[in-house]
Amino acid sequence: MLKILSIATVVALSATLPAPSAHALSAPPAHVAAGGTLESSSNVDATAATRTESSASPDPTISATPPASPSPTSDPAPSGTPLPEASASPSPSADHQRTAAPVPTPAVTPTSALEATTAAGLVTAESFASADDWTLVSGRGSISSSTDATEGNRSLKMDYDFGGGTFEIGRVATPQDIDTTGLRALKLDVKGDGSFNTLYLRVRDATGEVLYYRVGNISNKDWTTATVDLSKAPSATTGGNGDGIIDAPIALFRLVVVRNGTQPATGSVRVDNLRVDDSGWTAPRASAGSIIPGSGTADVSFTTGGAGDYRLRLIDPAGNTRTFTGTVQGAQTETNRWDGKSDSGTSLAGVVRAVLEYDSTADGKLSGQLTVATPYLIGATQRAASATAGSVAAVNSSLTTYESLAKADTDAAAMEDAYVRYAREEFEWNRVEPRKGFFDWPKFDQAVSVARARNIDIIGKLVYTADWATSAPAGTPSSSARYYPPADYADYVNYAVATVERYKDRVKVWEIWNEPNIEQYWKPSPDASAYARLLKATYAAIKKVQPDAIVLTGGLAGYSEQYLNSLRDAGAIDSFDGIGLHTYVQGAPESSTIDSWISAAQSWIARNAPGRSLWITETGWSTCTSCGSGAGVSEADQAAYLSRSMIDAAAHGVAAYAWFNLVELGGSASRLDNYGLIEQSGRKKPAYSALARTGAGMAGSVAAGTASPSAGTSTVLSDLARTTDVKSKSLGEGATSKVSAVTTRVAGSGAIALDYNYKASTAEGTSLTMNLPVSGRPSAVSVWTYGDNSNSSIYMKITDAKGEIFEGKVGNAGPEGWSRQTLYFDGLNPSYKSYGSNVDKKIDYPITVTDVHVFKSSTSKTSGRIIFDDVTAHYGTSTRGVVFYGRNFVTQALYRPDFATTRVPVANTTAYIYDRGALQAVPVDSSLGAEVTVSSAPKFLVSSNRVNPSSVEPGSPVSLRLVTGDRTTITVQIYTKSGKLVRTITDSRSYLSGAREIAWDGKVTGGTVASPGDYRFRISVSGPDGRTVAWGRPFTISG
Repeated sequence: MLKILSIATVVALSATLPAPSAHALSAPPAHVAAGGTLESSSNVDATAATRTESSASPDPTISATPPASPSPTSDPAPSGTPLPEASASPSPSADHQRTAAPVPTPAVTPTSALEATTAAGLVTAESFASADDWTLVSGRGSISSSTDATEGNRSLKMDYDFGGGTFEIGRVATPQDIDTTGLRALKLDVKGDGSFNTLYLRVRDATGEVLYYRVGNISNKDWTTATVDLSKAPSATTGGNGDGIIDAPIALFRLVVVRNGTQPATGSVRVDNLRVDDSGWTAPRASAGSIIPGSGTADVSFTTGGAGDYRLRLIDPAGNTRTFTGTVQGAQTETNRWDGKSDSGTSLAGVVRAVLEYDSTADGKLSGQLTVATPYLIGATQRAASATAGSVAAVNSSLTTYESLAKADTDAAAMEDAYVRYAREEFEWNRVEPRKGFFDWPKFDQAVSVARARNIDIIGKLVYTADWATSAPAGTPSSSARYYPPADYADYVNYAVATVERYKDRVKVWEIWNEPNIEQYWKPSPDASAYARLLKATYAAIKKVQPDAIVLTGGLAGYSEQYLNSLRDAGAIDSFDGIGLHTYVQGAPESSTIDSWISAAQSWIARNAPGRSLWITETGWSTCTSCGSGAGVSEADQAAYLSRSMIDAAAHGVAAYAWFNLVELGGSASRLDNYGLIEQSGRKKPAYSALARTGAGMAGSVAAGTASPSAGTSTVLSDLARTTDVKSKSLGEGATSKVSAVTTRVAGSGAIALDYNYKASTAEGTSLTMNLPVSGRPSAVSVWTYGDNSNSSIYMKITDAKGEIFEGKVGNAGPEGWSRQTLYFDGLNPSYKSYGSNVDKKIDYPITVTDVHVFKSSTSKTSGRIIFDDVTAHYGTSTRGVVFYGRNFVTQALYRPDFATTRVPVANTTAYIYDRGALQAVPVDSSLGAEVTVSSAPKFLVSSNRVNPSSVEPGSPVSLRLVTGDRTTITVQIYTKSGKLVRTITDSRSYLSGAREIAWDGKVTGGTVASPGDYRFRISVSGPDGRTVAWGRPFTISG
């Protein structure tokens, strides 16, 4: 077990070491190592030769405590540059700083015995050719190149001065990984100054753990080779996973000179030719990126460098372990097949680490072994990636901020359990590149690997400006300076390219900045033309590195037509693949501006950038109910709003809908700290369950249109086929309106087209008066609208039996295509209000549909044509929701503001409420109506498509039952069991919402009767996002 000590303690202990004799030693005697414990000389390099005589040694009886070594800091900043706040190596503490069994002073070899870098088993790791590659981190002194070298033309000379504390240097740019994983020992050529001050080196592994190794004192005045035995634990470690095990690959990170007691406070030491003694064994690798335990296998392989025994452990973040052992007789590829299970038979979960221990004696037992680990070998996941493909379920998460693998995996597991497809993660410039040219990857490597292991895709936010690159005025605090654009946009582009290059095989979606349209995140004030320059340069550079990347604009804080127009006018129209949008509102989503924002953004895309996608990269409701009027909602409402808004976004065809955020930012009573789905304590709020239920309900499916506005029947009040069916009136001075009959229609014999011009500043819109009496007690009325990309607002108005007028917004004339615009009588429509006579806010039947109003759009499109068809009354319990198709089911996600038990048409004689894999049967009557209690939180009602009858005589009809959403686009075909297409029944036909039967007459294409055999209906459904799902339902033609 590693004993926990601080580096300062290690340094202090080293000061108590007695100085070795100045006489030549044929082999060092037993000596005291860094921990102060006697260590046998058997640990010393057997090739060590006589040490060159040095100057007189200090009195070994004198023991003085040196100045405390400064806490390890982040990778060094160039001289004169403040160190970044984000430390690459956190200050040591009892939790992070570790020291192991004592490490001996490595043996040294005189120059005449130095190994050539080309000798077998040695790999050059660092030539120290240029002092410009290094910078002073702590202490005083200087760094220079010296022609006194053992390899090449230069060595690195360090002139130290302990007047400023321990002398430490680090890399100017990102350290290069050492190109080997068979890490048996490190060999470093050292030329000291005759003092007994101590030289340390620090290497950094793939997890960000910094391992602190004692090279030895620098008493030698001639070149000698010091050997660091990597089979021994390091003197101390900090950061990363903190376990003292090398996770390959590693890189040379720092060089440190520590004063030893009363040794001279100044001096110099040269270093050259760092090599790795390569054992020939490689770190484990896997044949697959992920595995579903119990449902498949993966091969874990490594190369052996020779004869020896090994133990391979596969470990998940919870500590579950699978162990393989073996003995090999020589160099070979060793492969172990793994089924995803632990030694006890339980399933591993999440990102799996491989730890390989091996020795060089093939005797069946490990002794003197070396250890190397692969930190992110393979993922053990619950389900295939295809299970969430196409889902819009996404969250904003914080995986890149965690030091702890266990914490990151806990969050990733919560996302996986909730069927989340996307995690929106910050690749913040300040942390990725804390100073120019130095990239700090470990936390980001961990985050990407943890997410990938759980089949979670990442939306990578390339955000804000690094402190060293900001254009902020001098003296601006870092907390504000990062929101100024960079002084040189090329620096941002370089950071973005470096990030994309590293993760392009695992991250496909990149977002450029965040909310650039508001002052908080683009200072001193929003500047669309400046952001456009940044976007254009970054987009072009990313596409060169990753042509298939999806590059998004920074998520806009609310929809801003003006900002998007400015981006277009600044030449950035071809510099994004999708628009990011943030949709924070107060109150219920249905009565908010969310629908208008989505419609407006999609209309803008249709007019200006066809084919681009819309991504909701932030949305949410805070549960801080004490934060002021309208600032927060109850936890129950938060849960309901999440589910309702997410399925609505899917119906609109958005690419992702990312909740802000997974884990609450803090525990305070502030609005910002209460958006999360999981509290800091780990308690999962009801909204987390809503996310899981919704994510599971949509998984593997496509949105196939909005559900019927009611559970009962519908009656068309007017076909709107004649101009006499309506009376138009222009609203506002300068508005012009003209109606005409057209054949483009949803159903019936025709429709009414409204040609309008609202370009005048005083123009307001058009009123279409129809005065349609309605019998009975409908719960909603609707009108079909064919949009013209204007996003003009559409309102409907009814009058009840006592003269009270009810009106509300029913939708927008958005992207071209038909959509049903519904006035529900549940009060959730935007701008819903009542006025006139007997105002009691209760509808007294019978009612009259009096008007449809079109109001001038706030977009730049102020003239065009909108088509209206089929004013309809809907009876029975009103329901809202979306129909999904996939996984061999039709899923109806249904809700209403209050509880009501109603009968909903389903596709078969059995139906179920689906909740994260669990199915609860509901009663289904003989007319195939399921009894369901609908409430404010959507329920996911699933049923399979019935084939009736399942066996028929040749030439007899057979029918397929469907439940569709509005404008569900379906292709139905007949195939033989062997896969031959014999008949297409419908081809990409759009249907209205409700239940229906599609019949086949038993004849193949050409009219002949199908032969006896096994057949199937093949159902193919296309969603608004362009994806298609397909499945089959079997039946038999007997004979």
